[in-house]
Amino acid sequence: MRETPRSWCSWSNGSSPTCSPSRSSPPRPGSGSTRSACASGCRTSWTGPRAGSGGRGLYSLHPLTERPLIALGRFRQARAVIKPPKGPEIEVVSVHPCAPSHAEKMACWRSGLAALPRAGERLTVLAGDFNATLDHWPVRALLDSGYRDAADVTGQGFTATWPQQGWRPLPGVTIDHVLADRRMGVRAFSVHELSDTDHRPVFAELTLP
Repeated sequence: MRETPRSWCSWSNGSSPTCSPSRSSPPRPGSGSTRSACASGCRTSWTGPRAGSGGRGLYSLHPLTERPLIALGRFRQARAVIKPPKGPEIEVVSVHPCAPSHAEKMACWRSGLAALPRAGERLTVLAGDFNATLDHWPVRALLDSGYRDAADVTGQGFTATWPQQGWRPLPGVTIDHVLADRRMGVRAFSVHELSDTDHRPVFAELTLP
């Protein structure tokens, strides 16, 4: 499977947008294009390329400071802090815990989600493939700590993101999310089509308090 984006967030403070995808080459919102929206906009990045689907990347229009990687299982969850010219810092985490496809992977899946930062003093956005729906208890714990799901806020919480084409008898589930600190506003959310991946990319536009 080719390394492709699974989520793309943007937020704004006045006229100064900031962008941060959880995978490389974010899609152009409103289309299925794989052209990078960062090609002319995002200026700083934190990338951890790997063969297959284990790579990770964060991109931003504003200065970005790397934070310790969450390295559990073969997937790695990148973390960074973005400093916009106005407003508070935002920590962004590129989420991708182990897939709980077999009983022996359940511990890795639980550990990967438990390692994600809870909502707190610093504004934080968790974006990516959670391998979990909003009904799984590890995600409920994150929401209870002070996050909101952008899809749920905009009435799109049941829009399936995986598998993109549907596998019989599985019609599709919502496991790709953008969780934002509840102090942040959700201006827009959408789910898109993208070739050569089993996930549908998601886009969220967030506003700073």
